[in-house]
Parts: sequence; structure tokens; C-alpha cells
Amino acid sequence: METMKFRVYYALGSSSLSAKAKNVISEAYEEIASSLSANAKVTVKVTGWVQPTNSSPNIRQLSRGRAQAVVDYLKSLGLEAEYKITAPGEAKSNSAKSRRASVVVTWSNS
Repeated sequence: METMKFRVYYALGSSSLSAKAKNVISEAYEEIASSLSANAKVTVKVTGWVQPTNSSPNIRQLSRGRAQAVVDYLKSLGLEAEYKITAPGEAKSNSAKSRRASVVVTWSNS
């Protein structure tokens, strides 16, 4: 079983992927895809986080949207996997690093 973890960061109040975010996802995808066999079993877990602020009206929606954006982009690149999204909402830390999607990809080539 192999594992890769990476994070994708977002602008305040946004669930749109920036060019930099797409690049992070694409690089991870290429590394993963190069090590997959034809019958590989892949699982992708994406957790969307929101920076806690006083002006975050749609926290759950934003949290889920960030995770979904990563899933949609990985699918568009051609990664066939079992996708799992969690959207807990606000992160603990009130910083720009809290505006993210945390991604864990595991795969087995057996």
C-alpha cells in the first residue's frame, strides 16, 4: 500500500482552483499515475477546510466545495478511484493555511 498526501490552498471565500492549485494536483497525479498498475485499487480522501472568520456565511458549503473541486479536477485528469469527501467546516487555526483541502491518496497494485 502506497500513500501520498498533499494540500491545496484557496483564496478567502473561494472554492475555485487557482493555477497554482491545479499545478499541485497535476504534479501529484502524474507521480501517482506513473506508479499505478492496470488493476490498481486507488482511494482518494479529500477534506475541505475553511478559515474561521466572522464573515463566513456558508462554512459547510465552502468546506465541501473545496473538497469537491479537488475531486473534480483529479477525475478530469483521469484518476479512477474511490473518492471520499469530508467537509468538517472551520479549521482550528485562523490563518491563510486553514483555507485548504487536505488530500490523502492510497493505492495498492495487487
